[in-house]
Amino acid sequence: VGALGGSMKVTGSRIFGTLQEGTMGFGGAFAQDGGKLLLDHVALVHNTVAGVAVGGPGDVKLTQSVVRGTLVRSDNGQDGSGVELSQAGTVEITDSAILESHTHGVEVSGAGTRATITGSVIRDTGPDDTATGYGVQVDFGASATVDSSMLAGNTAFGAWVTRGGKLAVTHSVVRGTNMAGDLVGMGIDADLGGTLSLTDVAVAGARDVGLAVDGSG
Repeated sequence: VGALGGSMKVTGSRIFGTLQEGTMGFGGAFAQDGGKLLLDHVALVHNTVAGVAVGGPGDVKLTQSVVRGTLVRSDNGQDGSGVELSQAGTVEITDSAILESHTHGVEVSGAGTRATITGSVIRDTGPDDTATGYGVQVDFGASATVDSSMLAGNTAFGAWVTRGGKLAVTHSVVRGTNMAGDLVGMGIDADLGGTLSLTDVAVAGARDVGLAVDGSG
């Protein structure tokens, strides 16, 4: 489903197995060109490229929903984010679960792009314990807030803020980052000019580093 410059509400539904056509693909649901999309009690499962994509700019509200098992692009093996935002897109994720995405649970990139995550679970990002998976990534001037949420069992990074991104995490738990895997597992990392704020946050069970600040982060 897609909102291109208009408004759409989807409730009590299942969006499953969206495929990529050639080099094109938006994922299970998308909003752009000023479109507004409300997803309430929706399951987005095994979609290609992104479970939910926002950009151009667009706005999505994801409430009491599940995004699960998002797959990579067939042409280059990239993407595969549960929720992907760019180009000043905005998303509010409330009381939802982002599970088993291939590369990113939530990816927020670019100036003016903003994600608000509340009361939600982002877990098991990465196809296996030897691959790079990011629970939440914020970069290139984007911003995100994570409140009263859990980031668990993600490979490589529970949360990563880099290259001018801003991330604030409050009243949340980050645990089990690549606890049994072969790659570096970091609970939360800020680097290369990323700005990080933590309030009442528990970081536990990371394979290598719980909290890292490096590279002028």
